[in-house]
Amino acid sequence: MFRNFDDAVAAFDALVGTRPKNSDDFFEAETIFRAVINGNLHVQRMNDILRSVLDRTTRTNALLTAGTFMSLHSSEQSTWIVMEHRRRSQFLYMTPVHSLQTPISGPGYAIDYYNMVGATSMDEIPKETTIEHSRHERVGPKAIARKAGDGEVLDLLPIQGEERSFSLRASSMPISDFQVNFDRQTERLFGLTPVNPMLSNLTTIFDLLADVGSAESIEYLDPFAHHDQHFIRWHAIKSVFAIDRDRGRDLIETALDDPHKQVREAAEKTLLHI
Repeated sequence: MFRNFDDAVAAFDALVGTRPKNSDDFFEAETIFRAVINGNLHVQRMNDILRSVLDRTTRTNALLTAGTFMSLHSSEQSTWIVMEHRRRSQFLYMTPVHSLQTPISGPGYAIDYYNMVGATSMDEIPKETTIEHSRHERVGPKAIARKAGDGEVLDLLPIQGEERSFSLRASSMPISDFQVNFDRQTERLFGLTPVNPMLSNLTTIFDLLADVGSAESIEYLDPFAHHDQHFIRWHAIKSVFAIDRDRGRDLIETALDDPHKQVREAAEKTLLHI
């Protein structure tokens, strides 16, 4: 069907590229994903990567490999990676991507599926959000698991006695700004993680500046109180408040009219405490 991995991925991107939010439309590309598996085109791609490293035309770096995965393709429409599975994770994660995934080594694995409960929109995730088990599925070699990015959680369960296994996964681009994290034992929400690493890095910088407490940082933090991402706005406001309570209070009072409900609620609660 396809001569090589790049041809298959180009067809995949062309099919899913204009409809990133609809999981059913994304899953229409499963026939192309299956053609990659049946033709061992992912192996061809990994061989090409090794050849390019040997030829010094590709450097190994964080974009190519990062611990337990290797990136085979990344575009504005999809990402393709080979993942290694070693053990059950401590937490469960609702990653906001639609995906197709299949075992490419070993006997396969089992998957428990969960759905988010309590969140009516991916833009606002209440603290009371939980997950509930929806189904159990055994995924053998060349079988394909589907995951919808608008609330579905996959918990991969390695087969007893197998130290590790590998999967090929094709994912859409994120349809939300956050990964939603749940405690495995209680199945309750314990936090959100920005999908964009730059935004996550910004919040870390804000925290560091707040801890240092230098007034010189105020003029650089202030503009972020008007950032287009609501959690960046609120994090910047909290950091300003930690350095300068008067300026921070002004920003908190302004946040009472913030367009995002969770920022408004946080501002109201904070003002009650101070």
